[in-house]
Amino acid sequence: MFSSSPISLRRFLRLEAAPTQVPVVSSKVTGQRSNLLHQTQIKERVTDRFPDVTLTNHRGQAMRFRSDMISDQKVLIGFIYTRCGGICPATTKHMAQVHAMLTEELKGKFRMISMSVDPTRDTVDDLMEYAADKGVANHDNWDFVVGSEADTNSIRQTLRLQDPDVAADGQLRNHSGMIIFGNDRTNRWSAIPAGTRPEHIAHGFLRMTRDGSLRSILHGLPAA
Repeated sequence: MFSSSPISLRRFLRLEAAPTQVPVVSSKVTGQRSNLLHQTQIKERVTDRFPDVTLTNHRGQAMRFRSDMISDQKVLIGFIYTRCGGICPATTKHMAQVHAMLTEELKGKFRMISMSVDPTRDTVDDLMEYAADKGVANHDNWDFVVGSEADTNSIRQTLRLQDPDVAADGQLRNHSGMIIFGNDRTNRWSAIPAGTRPEHIAHGFLRMTRDGSLRSILHGLPAA
């Protein structure tokens, strides 16, 4: 059974290099204790490993995966295919509910990506019909995308969403039900099963992608 708790995408991607811990000491004020904070300096950005391949969205627009759709943005990524009779409809339904919640909280300042894992059959028209059938085709910040088979496999491999068993991975019904989300500006990423309740996905997204510094989080100050 999947846990509904988000997991670190850095751990998910097995980026094993240990971060450097740099102590940050607050200024001393009379009558108050000095606070010692530790700020993590990340040497490598998670998205540095994302391939910057060209995908096409359901509107027929060519977009580069990393530089156009992820760079400097808050992003949530799910995986579907239009002929799926398994988890895909539920994944899209949950993402639609999460989209509504995040729109209220973030006023549209985030992006969603639903990527086809069936690039040999799914066309742009298929994606448009699928998105329209789910009632989400007109969201400017949600793209249903498809790429070449090689580029699709490159993204799935980078995100460790491929089954190591080649035969099993070739069966579309076995495709990953994980949702990846994060904030490229703060280099904080996570993953959560798509079957998790939408409010829990939205809550995890908001916590993981907040722009506030470690200091503001610890001291309850308003986050940006």
